Amino acid sequence: MLIENDARHKAAELVDRFAGGVITNFEFDDQWPEAAGRRDPALRAIGSMLWNFYSETESHKLEGRYAPNNALRGLLSRCAAFLRTSLPYEWPHVNFSPPGGLAEFIEDVLHQGTLATHTLASHAAAASDREDRAAWPFRRRSDYEGIVRR
Repeated sequence: MLIENDARHKAAELVDRFAGGVITNFEFDDQWPEAAGRRDPALRAIGSMLWNFYSETESHKLEGRYAPNNALRGLLSRCAAFLRTSLPYEWPHVNFSPPGGLAEFIEDVLHQGTLATHTLASHAAAASDREDRAAWPFRRRSDYEGIVRR
């Protein structure tokens, strides 16, 4: 598993700028390091997850009707923090684009069920702790808390 540190840092800055209302969704999408995402699963997973939270047809910043709620602010913060690490992306689920990817993941987090067995069967036991899933993209809550304490 390749970790693209330069691309991750660029992506972290993009997440921060998008979350802060500095750039539009189109600027965010156009500047996302797609090529590196083919090699680094963290970039692919985070990019596809965040794609679900902005319009593909209307240019906007994360403000007004697009302003993030607390849950999305937390996700954006965790994504930026993860991208500033050299931690490997350890979740087996890397595509959150429709159909079904994001919905299956959210349903699992909310209902503490197992994630789609066709994608996560080998990791079902490891993914049983809801707090760890709520720390996504960090695999373990302790990893996220260690970064926050720095």
